Amino acid sequence: MCSFIDRLESMDEHLAIFINGKNSPFMDQVMMAISGRFTWIPLYLLLVILIYWNYKNKTWLIILFAVLAIIISDQVANLIKNEVMRLRPSHTPGVMELLHFYKNSNGNEYMGGLYGFVSNHAANSACLATFLSLLFRRMYIAWGLIIWAFLLSYSRVYLGVHYPSDVLCGVILGILIGYFIYKGYEFACKRLLSMQ
Repeated sequence: MCSFIDRLESMDEHLAIFINGKNSPFMDQVMMAISGRFTWIPLYLLLVILIYWNYKNKTWLIILFAVLAIIISDQVANLIKNEVMRLRPSHTPGVMELLHFYKNSNGNEYMGGLYGFVSNHAANSACLATFLSLLFRRMYIAWGLIIWAFLLSYSRVYLGVHYPSDVLCGVILGILIGYFIYKGYEFACKRLLSMQ
């Protein structure tokens, strides 16, 4: 059993090093932008417009549940991170020396926090993508959100701040939370409808 887990960890490390090794100055900039907090503000604004366009008077309720989904996803991911305490590849001796890190204009390397399991970026993006895909039920919106969540998750491994398993488990967590929050939204809609 132990050797199986060791093999999985070794595969995780090798895959992280392989993905991170496909770097270039241009891709460093692209992946850092994809990982950035403010890069996606236009997407969020577009999603709010789409929600209003399609759901009018339910907009406030949908946004409330979407925000709730992100808060829960983020906090659960942080809780797992602090309980598991698995070092990021960027802080793992024997792995960090083999990685390439993005350098900002001051020459400082971006290495993320100490612990990485599970990835908040992966959990939060998968959570929002799941919630909104179930809400809209349109393939072009669902695929757009899946691609967005994938790019965001991939960028974390590329930057050397997460193992693939950090991201994969973050995605699974996000999908589960997004699904249950959507079910909560459906229940709230039925309750509001019955009160009218």
